[in-house]
Amino acid sequence: ENLRHRKCEARRYREVEGTCNNLEQPLWAAARVAHHRFLPYSFSDGISSPRVAASGGELPSARLVSSQVHRDSGFHDHAVTVMLVAWGQFTDHDITLTAEIDEVLQEDFNCCKGPNTTHPMCFPIEIPASDHFFSSHGEDCMHFVRSNAGLRPDCRLGPRETLNRITSVLDGNTVYSNDPASLASIRLYRGGRMRTLPVFEDMGLQDLLPLSLEDPDSGCIRPSEDVFCFLTGDPRVNEQTVLCLIHTMMIRQHNR
Repeated sequence: ENLRHRKCEARRYREVEGTCNNLEQPLWAAARVAHHRFLPYSFSDGISSPRVAASGGELPSARLVSSQVHRDSGFHDHAVTVMLVAWGQFTDHDITLTAEIDEVLQEDFNCCKGPNTTHPMCFPIEIPASDHFFSSHGEDCMHFVRSNAGLRPDCRLGPRETLNRITSVLDGNTVYSNDPASLASIRLYRGGRMRTLPVFEDMGLQDLLPLSLEDPDSGCIRPSEDVFCFLTGDPRVNEQTVLCLIHTMMIRQHNR
């Protein structure tokens, strides 16, 4: 449905799903459209199988490579703060959200143990026995699920493509979402404002983000069942505290 050809007309407001930003190319940068590649495909079978080494054997564990290449040198950069990292993450979340299979949302879905280890989308990462961090925790496997495949342009057959769930332009979907139903759930429908949580209003403090009540365990780890994470235009808002802070600032500025 999303890839169906349509005629675009110039309007006062942009479409929430990013279609018709370009009147001649309605799907450029729209939500739920496959990424376009800078480099050629590197599937071992030319279609969808994982890439292999030049010898034809398996590539080394991704954890082994990252732990050897990206060593912690203990260097502290005093020219920037952690806000630089969080703002970079917030910007990244405005332009890409790779689609996952629905099963991943299940709490017990685990590619390292249990009934899902043979799932065709499971690509668990082997942790070497000598790993400088995980060896002390007795972990030898890292849960990893392959991203969902997307339709190719004009629904043509060909090598596997990766789907972007959101618009690949900076349009503030981190605040508003690119999904009409999600946007509707976070709008106040009063004065053009977004929903917030006035929990500290009697203390003269500003509002927080609304709570994620309908699907409380999606995208966050709660310490107990009476504690809830936050809800906003992007499902990754709760990944780390400073990112959540930026989301809170953006909602407050919108409402102001």
